[in-house]
Amino acid sequence: MAPAPEKTGDLKRDLLGRAHGIKSLDVKGRLHVTDRGRKLPSFNARIWFYRQDESLFLRIRGSGPLGVTVFDLLACGNEAWIYLPSKNRILKGNTFFTSYGNIGVETAIKLMEICLNPWVPARYCRFPATMEQTGSAGSLIRLKCRFLGQNLVLRYRLDSLMPVSFESSLADITFTSTRPESLNRYPERISFHLKKEGIQGTLAVNEVKFNTLSPESPVFNRAIFAR
Repeated sequence: MAPAPEKTGDLKRDLLGRAHGIKSLDVKGRLHVTDRGRKLPSFNARIWFYRQDESLFLRIRGSGPLGVTVFDLLACGNEAWIYLPSKNRILKGNTFFTSYGNIGVETAIKLMEICLNPWVPARYCRFPATMEQTGSAGSLIRLKCRFLGQNLVLRYRLDSLMPVSFESSLADITFTSTRPESLNRYPERISFHLKKEGIQGTLAVNEVKFNTLSPESPVFNRAIFAR
């Protein structure tokens, strides 16, 4: 279960408490992706993430239904390595190419972080929040922030501080949480829409472990990519 500090009634403090309470994540799930309307084969995803101050570490492994690795990516600092078994190649670089141009590895990891730890953007928000009434969903908190040069609109549930959606001109992210708050303090589904690329996807989260990793954890060992 995700760390959930006692609510103090101070919205900013409570959101930041959630954000800072998650130092690392070990996520298992199933990723479904659609590219410009074309459904791609889904695959199992294992994601490891760690933040120490400004040091960020990310490992993502995709595998097929029989456990065969489709890709394996490690990113830390401003370098990334990706192993592609089908081509028996390991690629190394310090940028990722997107339709918006090349972005640095560190920037890409920060973008992943706001999906994996959706309370993190509160660090950059302007307070106080705006309240919204949404009928069956109850009251929502609406916040605005500036992140990596983009304006983000964030929505969280008032009662549980669970994330609902993030919106920007580049991408939209939605978070689904349907179980009682006492049993679920992390989204069950994380969906994204990259508007310019025309890519949509959903990570169905099966299992999450919190604060079990460090920079010295074997999953972040670069030696496995030195082939």
